[in-house]
Order: sequence, then structure tokens, then C-alpha cells
Amino acid sequence: VIGDVAGAIGEAARVLRSGGRLIAFHGTPTRERDDHDFTTAISGLDSLLRRPDGPEALDAAAAAAGLAPIGATLSAPIRFNESPNELADGIEQRLWSYLWDVDPVTWRDVVAPVADRLRRLPDPGRPRPYLSRSRLAVFEAA
Repeated sequence: VIGDVAGAIGEAARVLRSGGRLIAFHGTPTRERDDHDFTTAISGLDSLLRRPDGPEALDAAAAAAGLAPIGATLSAPIRFNESPNELADGIEQRLWSYLWDVDPVTWRDVVAPVADRLRRLPDPGRPRPYLSRSRLAVFEAA
């Protein structure tokens, strides 16, 4: 989690030798869930999922730092188990960068209802499996 993507990429480019490669595991992960109720409960957060390390920002920062793209793909899926209560706790603790600067009105109107919906799901302490994948991009120094 890096707030200053251009600064971080610029520093990485500065220390790379010619032909050296930067590998970035970044952006908003895709989460594949089998539990429709769980997915519906968290869909209210979709409008907030803006991260500073999205593909466009990373690619632009790499180009500005003189790094050439080699390729990009999705990572292998990683299997997780998470209960609605665990996710609600993480939301309330602002564990993810897209929640750090949410204003009080948006928190009350958008975020808090998501945590409430999660806790009202059947058996909210039971972990639900899901797969997560992130973008993996590779750049090379000139």
C-alpha cells in the first residue's frame, strides 16, 4: 500500500540497473465469491474502490520514470476464508486504503450500512471461501 505511486516507482527506477526489472503486485484485487448474499452485502462499497495504484496510475508512473512495460497479467488465485463478522470488523477498522479518507457523511450513509448488512447475514461468524487475484505488472529499466 503506497500513497505516492509516482514517488515509489521513481525511487525503484533510480536503483535499478539497466535491464533490471520491477515487479508490481498492485491495484484493487478481484474477489471471486460463491456466496451471493455476501457479495450483495458488500456491493455498497464499490463506489469507494479507488486506489492510487490502479493500472493507469502505475503504468504512467513507470513511463515517467523511464521504465518500459514488459507485461501484465493477473496473479494466481489465492484462497481465503473470511466471515462476514471478520470483514465487518476490518471495514470498521479502516484496514484498506480506500477507507482511510472517507468523510463522516459517506461513512454513515455508505460504509456503516455495509458492515451492518454483513453482520445480519445468516451465521455471520462462519468463514466463507473466496479467491483473490491482483494485477501483476513487470517493467524494465533502460
